[in-house]
Amino acid sequence: MKKLWGACVLALFITGCGPTVIVSAIYSATKKEKKKKHSAPVPEIGYYPYSLTFRATEGGSNPPSQTLSIWNAGSGTLNWSVNASWLTLGPPSGTSTGEIDTVTVSVNISGRSEGTYHDTITISDPGASNSPQFVDITLIVDPPPPDPVIGYSPASFTFNAVEGGSNPPSQTLTIWNDGSGTLNWSVSDDASSPKDWLTLNPTSGNSTGETDSVSVSVDISGMSAKTYTATITISAPGASNSPQTCSVTLNVAPQSPSIDLYDDGETYRGFSPQTVSPGDSFNIWCDIRNGGTDPSGSFEVHFYASTNTIISTSDYYIGSKSMSSISGGSWADCDWNGTFPNIPEGTYYVGWIIDATGAVSETDESNNTAYKEGYTLTVVSGDTDPPTVPSNVNAYTTGVTSVKVSWSASSDPGSGVKRYDVQRMKDGGSYTHVAYTSNTYYNDSGLEEETTYYYRVRAEDNAGNWSGWSSPAGVTTGGTITLSAAWDTYCDEANPDTNYTYENALLSGPQGSAGNNMDLLTLIRFSLPSKILGKTIDVAQLDMRIFVDRTSTLRAHRIASDWDGASVTWNTCPSWYTAVLDTGVKATVGGTEYLRFDIKAAVQDWADGETFYGILIKSDFNQGTSNEFWSFWSLNSGNGPTLLIKYY
Repeated sequence: MKKLWGACVLALFITGCGPTVIVSAIYSATKKEKKKKHSAPVPEIGYYPYSLTFRATEGGSNPPSQTLSIWNAGSGTLNWSVNASWLTLGPPSGTSTGEIDTVTVSVNISGRSEGTYHDTITISDPGASNSPQFVDITLIVDPPPPDPVIGYSPASFTFNAVEGGSNPPSQTLTIWNDGSGTLNWSVSDDASSPKDWLTLNPTSGNSTGETDSVSVSVDISGMSAKTYTATITISAPGASNSPQTCSVTLNVAPQSPSIDLYDDGETYRGFSPQTVSPGDSFNIWCDIRNGGTDPSGSFEVHFYASTNTIISTSDYYIGSKSMSSISGGSWADCDWNGTFPNIPEGTYYVGWIIDATGAVSETDESNNTAYKEGYTLTVVSGDTDPPTVPSNVNAYTTGVTSVKVSWSASSDPGSGVKRYDVQRMKDGGSYTHVAYTSNTYYNDSGLEEETTYYYRVRAEDNAGNWSGWSSPAGVTTGGTITLSAAWDTYCDEANPDTNYTYENALLSGPQGSAGNNMDLLTLIRFSLPSKILGKTIDVAQLDMRIFVDRTSTLRAHRIASDWDGASVTWNTCPSWYTAVLDTGVKATVGGTEYLRFDIKAAVQDWADGETFYGILIKSDFNQGTSNEFWSFWSLNSGNGPTLLIKYY
């Protein structure tokens, strides 16, 4: 009868036959056997299943009831009864002349803590030839789910304001559940002196993991210059770390002194000469006025050549002038004399930025720029020699579709190198401009896979002279390939001499009942293409289409020795490395579930010259579980394992 049970289990896995079919099969088999062996009416206990497992969570609801089938596997009438220590059985007794009776088996976990519990159902009939019979019962009570945990950020707030000024911008306190379940949070503060100056909105909420935002704002009206502190308290009943606090600091500074620096007008502005070459003497003058009532303190004025009338630090820097303090309501001369710097030929406006380093706190910071209106500066250069051609141009892949181009710097003793022009040509095409850069490298991205590109570079000096083009540098981008398994199979410890290569499914994990487990190992081999030899592997993703999933954890290992897919069995299973490549993670693609493994390390070793024997999928074997093996579609089913490789 055990052989028949094994066959039915296999039928259940492959064809989907249910427990009723199994019971019927066992029932029919035992009836036929008894017709041959017994002539007198002797009942015999027939039953199924031989063990039951229940699972529940501590403090939770009872697990669903299960059924035990009992029948007379002999002749005559079977007067059966069932009993157990802590199980609820209904009905407790019955009769069978061959029909199948059903007993409902229920458990009550009330008062039971985390752990594994065992009981036995005894099936008796004093007149049966095989009385009593026993059914093993296992109850697994999992620990209760963890409590919610207050997560929040930041741990402190600082607000800065000026006495009598406007309120500083609001800030945000972020709160989330960093544990399990639902976090029902509330916030409060203790700001009270000289008034309730802190506002929180909202003051409560809930989170199952998503982030909630609380606006934190302050009101400085009527508050004198000093530092104020308060504490925000975050509370959540049931949270393991409630309450939590974060500090709030409000710095109210005294009112700034009255200082306002600005150019004193067009009449006092100028520069000379109006045509200049780099290295020539140059002079700029203007008057600076302090329109406030307090002394300014020292500051700097920076001078620029600009292609437009908006003067900024992005313009060409000419020089700077350090200024002493200017009394309120007074003015001072600001003259700069120096050597004109290397600025490209062209026409410019000459302007300046007052207090360019921000040393002075002014009542008006918007009026610190000026320029000489109605006049322009012409920069000419005697430099007509181009820079040297960039050399040692090299292009190499930095990703599947990204390339880095580098070169040795050009030299230009005249006006100096300003920038480089980088051009790219796709194989069979023509060169196009891709970038200007002052660096001696350029990172190109978003390219096509498995495509050859050529790069060339030239240099420009500050006088506008261009060098010739460098010698081109070629590079071929990486690519993506998807491979189907060349061989796949599984090895069964319970059937150590059987080869399963041509089955429609792959099995991996523990099988059997708790304490009597046997292991199942999945073997997969791919024929890796020679085109990735010597390449850098960016992605190596093994996908196994799930047929039946379990709660057991599967891990990928590298196979360490050769094996023959057509004949391998448990007894001839190859060795493997104990180091784990990756732990399987579920992924859904187009509505289909896969178990996904990152085997990049193994494929990279193969690309570097090592022999690739394939991948072994196994669980952390545990005698405490039962029938926790996964099943996947195999190569033979047409939906077998695939390996996605991205390389460069």
